This record gives sequence, structure tokens and C-alpha cells, in this order.
Amino acid sequence: MNKIVEIYREEDRLVVDLDAVPHWDGFDEMIDFLVEEQGAFVVKKMDGAFERLCILTVNGHEFELLYDDDFGNLLIARVKESEEIVLKVAQAVETWLMGEVLSLGDGIEVRVSGDESAFLTFWNSKGDVTNAIYEKLKNKPYFESLILGGCSYGLMEVPLEHSDELLNDVKLIDESDLKK
Repeated sequence: MNKIVEIYREEDRLVVDLDAVPHWDGFDEMIDFLVEEQGAFVVKKMDGAFERLCILTVNGHEFELLYDDDFGNLLIARVKESEEIVLKVAQAVETWLMGEVLSLGDGIEVRVSGDESAFLTFWNSKGDVTNAIYEKLKNKPYFESLILGGCSYGLMEVPLEHSDELLNDVKLIDESDLKK
């Protein structure tokens, strides 16, 4: 997870790949952020088996938020007139997702984002970190759920008032825990 967002052109469209929000539930988080923080209005929302689509407007400019199982969450400007607003929204999303970051070693970060949440993100190619972190945190009072992306990637969101507790608990996880 080196990049927060990646911007590129595909055919006649400007596409912003939200690399830091690759999961199904991130689609709803992005809609909430766009509506609450960017003043977006939802024009239309559709859910399918492997895709989700939300058409939004900001200042009269329409763009799309698309979730695809293969590609994750994307912001798309289908017309030239929407590109400027999509780039501004992408910058705001990147700032929101960057938040305050504490790196705790090989692929483990706690990211305090926005006004309401702290996110624990982790990835590791050296084994099953998901189970190790789940086992360490599952009985904590702030633990609600863990979004998994296979055995080596996960994302956990906790209320902001528990961010210090989460930081302290994650600092206690050592390398030997991650190799189990």
C-alpha cells in the first residue's frame, strides 16, 4: 500500500484509483466522506454482485464512484468538465486518508483519519499477519470487526476515542507474534 491514490487516463476518462480503500465497505465510507465533507449529492446508487456504482455531483459537476471486485474503489470523471472537481475531491480524499500515521514496522500502520475514526492497516508477505493481529486485538473493548483481504492484509476501524489505546496495543505486537 505505497500509494493513497493513483491518477491516470483510461480512454477518454480521468480515473482516480483509491488504492488505500480497496474493499467493498470502503465504498460506503467514501460516499459518506464525499457527502459529509465535500458537499456531494448522490444522484443514483446501484449495487450488483461484484460492482457498486454511485453517481454524485459537486457544484453541478457529475462524477462516479465505482467499486469493482478486481480493481477496488475508483473515482471517474467521464467528461472533461468534471475533471477539475474529481482532482479536487481526490486531493481531499488523499488528505483525509493520510491522517496521522504511525508506522510500526514491516507493513503495519495505525492511521488516524478524519474526525471520527482510527484505522489499523496491515500487510505482510511473511505469513499470516491477519490471524496474529486478530488474536491480539479480538478481546479489546473497542474491537468491532476486521476487514480482511486474504491472510496477509487487513483493515480495522475503531472510534477515534480509542485511537491511543489501539496504538498502545499494536505497539505490543512483536515480530514473533506475526510469524505464528
